[in-house]
Amino acid sequence: MRRFAVIAVLAGVVSSMSGCDVPTKSGGPIMLVSLMEYDTLADVSAEIDLSTLTAVDYNGGRAVKLQDLVTISMIPEYDNKTPGDATDDVDRRQLYGYRLIGSDGFSAHLSRGGDDLGWSAMLLGYLYLDTRDAAFDASLNLAGMYKTRDVEKIEIYREIDIVLPDTSWRAVIAEAQHTTVDTKCVVMLTGFVAGVLSPETYQYNLTGVDGYNKALTWAELQTAYFELSADLVGYTVEMAGAYKVRNLASITVSTAQGT
Repeated sequence: MRRFAVIAVLAGVVSSMSGCDVPTKSGGPIMLVSLMEYDTLADVSAEIDLSTLTAVDYNGGRAVKLQDLVTISMIPEYDNKTPGDATDDVDRRQLYGYRLIGSDGFSAHLSRGGDDLGWSAMLLGYLYLDTRDAAFDASLNLAGMYKTRDVEKIEIYREIDIVLPDTSWRAVIAEAQHTTVDTKCVVMLTGFVAGVLSPETYQYNLTGVDGYNKALTWAELQTAYFELSADLVGYTVEMAGAYKVRNLASITVSTAQGT
């Protein structure tokens, strides 16, 4: 992936009013948070001053919440086609995977092959200010590999939940094979379910971040693609507008009706 970093310093001055202790590890009080886009789009990065965030007591230490490191300005909400009415806006941060990377280069995804953290984990995650170690609420029952030590940066990737009858995982769009349809950079949806035996016996339920759902047959799925820049499911054949799912959150593979 090509990297085109646009750095925005959100809070460059240490605030004496925040009450946060200044971290002593590799990055000091600054955390780099990067939204990793695709080759056709620029990455967007922000330097977050941890000392400006609200600190909390967590398991005997002072920490900031991981969710506070990912702002709405970086990942805007979906306005659900009603501009000006914020009551039905949908938080798009749940569409992304969050990769905590230690100062030694360790991450659960690249080093151990685990999924990136989902937004639900970020909501219950913390970063200790003195060590920059990550910690999570015990209710998540996360493997120890996610408790990254001395977190140096956070990378954010657009991902889709793939749910099969016997397993599930998070597909990283940037790691999928890209192709071109009508000059648009896309990923064919069939690539996300490669390896499913007898794929014609299943239906494929596409669900958007707002809960909108559309079920496809295997024949229809073979024409479907995820358009990167528009965050939209499109098709290589003419399909009704109702099939063009925006902000695709998951693909659920289930037994087709009548089989």
